[in-house]
Amino acid sequence: MQVRYLAIKEMIQLPDDEKLHAIAYLSDETVLHIRERYHKGFLIKYSYHYISEFGIFRWDNVPHHSSVLTFPYHCHIHDEVKESLPMDIITVFKKIESGLEIN
Repeated sequence: MQVRYLAIKEMIQLPDDEKLHAIAYLSDETVLHIRERYHKGFLIKYSYHYISEFGIFRWDNVPHHSSVLTFPYHCHIHDEVKESLPMDIITVFKKIESGLEIN
């Protein structure tokens, strides 16, 4: 799987903060929406929303599912919310390439 086209929707770079909103169109006709926010080089907020013929998958750390054991880290698989380890873009691409082994 490769990125066929990357659309940068928003990119802000300040001395201590960075924000990215992009859409990656992948070679297998799937789409990955990427939202990341960094503070002093550390990823502090993210959402990776993957759309494929098999469904919709989203990993994020928005603190809105406090009942999840890995709160605030979680994954939306179709309409279910599941536990997730902290994610980053490289880990998401690896999961997509490995057939979406969710954790």
